[in-house]
Amino acid sequence: MEEETTTPLAARPEDLHAEVAAEASHLEEVRQRHTFHLVTAGMLPESHLANIEPERRLAWMVDELHGRSDPDGLTLPMAGVAEAELTTEVVEAEQGSMLRIKIEQDGAPTLERNLPLAADAKDVQHHFVDGHLVVRW
Repeated sequence: MEEETTTPLAARPEDLHAEVAAEASHLEEVRQRHTFHLVTAGMLPESHLANIEPERRLAWMVDELHGRSDPDGLTLPMAGVAEAELTTEVVEAEQGSMLRIKIEQDGAPTLERNLPLAADAKDVQHHFVDGHLVVRW
């Protein structure tokens, strides 16, 4: 009778993935850096979910911007931004309401981001208070 030998090709993919995840301590750092660069570039790793679950995309963006979600809105920190440099407006889009945030500072390119709002967001109010953008609906 032949002895069975275990080769990497004979192992189940789930076991190999678990082994790599357990042994590769740098993977979480790589994921975080990848996410950081996507956010910096204005891209979302979960953008394919935007059509299915817009609220999930909003929650992800608020979390990545170190903001806070509230039942009736959200709060985003705007460290280093003066009120005169910040422009916000609610835009109706095909996918629903979006909050357009534009930051214009001297010597820097204009930063513009569109934040999807929750489906139940009606009569949206937004204010700049103590270095935070406060959005309520």
